[in-house]
Amino acid sequence: MDRPHKNKRPRRRAYLDDFARTASGEYVYTGVTYAFQGREAQRRRCLFFFGLLAAGMAAAAVICGCISVPGLDRCAYVLLPYTASLAATVSLVWAFGRLAAGGEPLRAYVYRATVAQFPLRTALTIAAAALALGGEALYLLLHGAQGDPIGAAVYLALQGLILSGAVLWRQLGRKVVWTPSRED
Repeated sequence: MDRPHKNKRPRRRAYLDDFARTASGEYVYTGVTYAFQGREAQRRRCLFFFGLLAAGMAAAAVICGCISVPGLDRCAYVLLPYTASLAATVSLVWAFGRLAAGGEPLRAYVYRATVAQFPLRTALTIAAAALALGGEALYLLLHGAQGDPIGAAVYLALQGLILSGAVLWRQLGRKVVWTPSRED
């Protein structure tokens, strides 16, 4: 009757098992690391380009919420996709920040939270930005610009910027290769 409970999911903080205490009492990481395949200058260039994309996408997402856009204040099919686009963009920017702070080589838990998640995060950002574009376009077709065509045009352009930034991120992410120091 008393069988040990077998947890099939990994523990939330299982990565802490990869740290060992030294004789002086300090903790040292002993787990798997992932190294960027290429020269250091290529890695810096890649991180710089990811940073530009992240900054541009984040600025576009925030500006979209700050401008007067027809339908963004009371229409669910405009507001909800915008909110999803903002959340997906913030998620991508957070992952970039963690990647940039992770150093070289990346620890396995940082790699899994950033590089391994980029395909999913970019797909969500692409889908959310496309829905935000579609929702605003539908609102403009049904209700017109309501005296604010510039706000609508700026919103559409910025959501297009987020969409194209996520597509570029996805393409660049496919070209970047990280190899593990040993198998997990």
